[in-house]
Amino acid sequence: MANKAYGATVRLKYATLVNSLSKFLSLLAGLVFTIFVARRLTVIEFGLWTLVFKYISYVTPFTVIFTYWIPRTISRGVNTAKTGLFLAVFLGTIASLIYAGIAFSASVLFNQPLDYLLVALVIVFQFYIDRCLNSIASAHAPQYTGFSNVFLKTFQVISAFLLVIVLRLGFLGAVISVIIGRIASIMLLYYVDRPLIVESKFDFNVVKDWIR
Repeated sequence: MANKAYGATVRLKYATLVNSLSKFLSLLAGLVFTIFVARRLTVIEFGLWTLVFKYISYVTPFTVIFTYWIPRTISRGVNTAKTGLFLAVFLGTIASLIYAGIAFSASVLFNQPLDYLLVALVIVFQFYIDRCLNSIASAHAPQYTGFSNVFLKTFQVISAFLLVIVLRLGFLGAVISVIIGRIASIMLLYYVDRPLIVESKFDFNVVKDWIR
């Protein structure tokens, strides 16, 4: 699995400048998205929107298992891209199942609409894949972590304008907007990371070491 030390080729000043600018642009886009959601969702829908992301936050901490190790291994010459992606898919699936259980419990105990809660299930799995691809990019082309965030927020805003403002789909439109934004981010990151993923080899021993 040893390969070139990708971290040695990183352009730190360029990446830092890009990511700083990207963070500013992402904050602006995120503000616009929040305004769209806050102004168009009903009180009940907005409350459910807040709860959904609270539930999602319960099942996302597992990402630290691979986000900690992927940049360190790849930047130092051990290409663990495919191993990290496998782990992201595996943990993302488990997290999605746990979220489904939380959604079902919330629906039964608090009479929250199960269909609305389950729509957000896609976001959980996407989050794991996106975090993994971001971690891979940070080891060889960290500027793309900023670009991907701009893609995510920009496509969210465009989608929210069409689905929430124009079509008035409310909560459903807001969730779909987040999904579309995350798809845009994942597509960009996969394009950037694909050479490393193709070159890498899956190693189950690495998976066991990371989990331990």
